[in-house]
Amino acid sequence: MMFPALNMKEKQSTKLYVNKIAVVLLAMIVLGTPITLRGIDNINGVEPYFNQRLSDIFERDKLPDIDPLSFASRPFVYPLGTPFLLHMLEKLLPGNIALNILPFLLGVLTISLLFSILKKFGFNDKLVIIANTVFVFSPPFIYNFSVFNSFTIPIFLNVLAIFLFMTDKRMFRTISTILFLTIPFFGYIHVIFSLIFLFLYGLKKIKRVNLLIFTMTLLTGLVYFSQLSSGLFFGSADERDILLRVISEFGGNFGISIFSILTLVFGLRHLWKSKYKYKDYYVSLTVLLLLFLFNQKSGIYFMLCISPILSMGIIEINQTKWESGIIKYLTIILLISGLVFSGLSFLSKIPQLPPNKDMINSLEFLRDRTNPGDIIFSHQNNGILINSIARRPNIIDLNSAYAPNVKERLKDSKTLFYTRDFEIAKSVIEKYNIKYVYITPDMKNGLVWNEPEEGLLFVLEFSGNNFKKVYNNNEVEVWRVNFLQ
Repeated sequence: MMFPALNMKEKQSTKLYVNKIAVVLLAMIVLGTPITLRGIDNINGVEPYFNQRLSDIFERDKLPDIDPLSFASRPFVYPLGTPFLLHMLEKLLPGNIALNILPFLLGVLTISLLFSILKKFGFNDKLVIIANTVFVFSPPFIYNFSVFNSFTIPIFLNVLAIFLFMTDKRMFRTISTILFLTIPFFGYIHVIFSLIFLFLYGLKKIKRVNLLIFTMTLLTGLVYFSQLSSGLFFGSADERDILLRVISEFGGNFGISIFSILTLVFGLRHLWKSKYKYKDYYVSLTVLLLLFLFNQKSGIYFMLCISPILSMGIIEINQTKWESGIIKYLTIILLISGLVFSGLSFLSKIPQLPPNKDMINSLEFLRDRTNPGDIIFSHQNNGILINSIARRPNIIDLNSAYAPNVKERLKDSKTLFYTRDFEIAKSVIEKYNIKYVYITPDMKNGLVWNEPEEGLLFVLEFSGNNFKKVYNNNEVEVWRVNFLQ
């Protein structure tokens, strides 16, 4: 599908090559910054620990039917592609190197491949350069290629498969078909993106559609398997409003910036000059937007598709006649600065992602000083770390697909957090057989409570010998439930 060139002449390929090197170096600087700040041996973010725990399961003779550590023994329905590849990589790379270096390498390779892909879609050199630069500074790109997670590998595989599919060599297209057929092992979201690409590009560009039809048919047939391996539902135990989760400035780890949304409006305005010529693109973009609203992790694919439109938006503003030239250039500077600083602001948050050293020490205390079946109660944000580092079952975490009684557990968790009545607290604790309560500083500073003796904090402190503080390190606390021992 060819996009409008905005009446601009193509630049020399050598200049594009130089600019490509500059953007790739920029990506290396951006993605290398978190590694430099945290050190090669340290890991930020919850998901690396989660995937590392799943990768350890491949040491067993067979995969379990349930996950005994997560959420009341939820069915074991995780996508297996990422933990399996991580398991194989950690046999070759020592320590945390795979978790730190692999996202960096795949991010740089992804940006490199996008230059050729966008050129194949008909974008001119300037649009390609701007689009890739915007993508480098987007929070979804920074997160997915700075923090190892379940999207890091399949995003690259999808981009690589697209790159190979768009070549003229049959061997490369065959390899791309094989790569597409591995995508379902990473989850249904990645399959949807693969199908969208094949819909947008393949039917319009490939004269011989045999390979295309074969690939799309198999991918569609494997969607069912993909759903089984990743959870049919989009839901998460994260109760924040959608707006707070999809806008990076409002705290969304996978969100896009406000300035991207504003620039997108101008880009879509340019496309709309051709009315319904790009209706297939509008449909695909709508599908990705809906997917993004229901599953914030898929924001990387939405950003991947709108980056060229953002570049159109910037150039559209520049080419539009304004009554005031000063206001025009101030608007362009504001939007470009906003796009860049939104990414830099998010980049500064990466080294601050949990767990910090105090949390790791406290979770290792739980692992070493408690019994394997002891259930730990905490905020759902800490649930994955509890079962990944402490290796203990939690009450609730942010993985809610196929988890039993999600709403009931959220309701009971709120009751326990905010009650000052020992009997009410006791009934919830007995219902879930909670043995320990795990409290972090952010829970006492707005995440759960705002006052020192609010809710459960009062019950823990002033209920006699029913609870005992067994760990305290820089405000990370572990309380043992004595009346159930």
